[in-house]
Amino acid sequence: MRPTLTEFLGSVLDAPITKLRNYAIGVAVCAAGAIGAVYYALAAAVLALETPVGPVYARLIVAVAFAVIAFCAIMVPRLSRSESITRTGGIDTSPRYIKSGCLDKLVITENDRTFSPKR
Repeated sequence: MRPTLTEFLGSVLDAPITKLRNYAIGVAVCAAGAIGAVYYALAAAVLALETPVGPVYARLIVAVAFAVIAFCAIMVPRLSRSESITRTGGIDTSPRYIKSGCLDKLVITENDRTFSPKR
């Protein structure tokens, strides 16, 4: 008897899915370990800061450090963006969109459709 499409796909995809599952488990264990390491590093930082500045300010310093990290994580990608389409007159001049060196042969792809100038 011939296998059905579902059985065939299940047998073909069994090995890749197993590898992907094992990789995901490894990443999850790494993430848990990293979270634990950060937690204990912060606890040590707070303990080290409590003596010179006091317990309240030690926790405030750690909180401000996290706020600065969060602010940088949001702002760095926004500040490092290239010039937007509106600033270039509606034409995105990134290398991904330019197919030749001449602007009259410019090809712009958008939403899986290709727009090119008329000849």
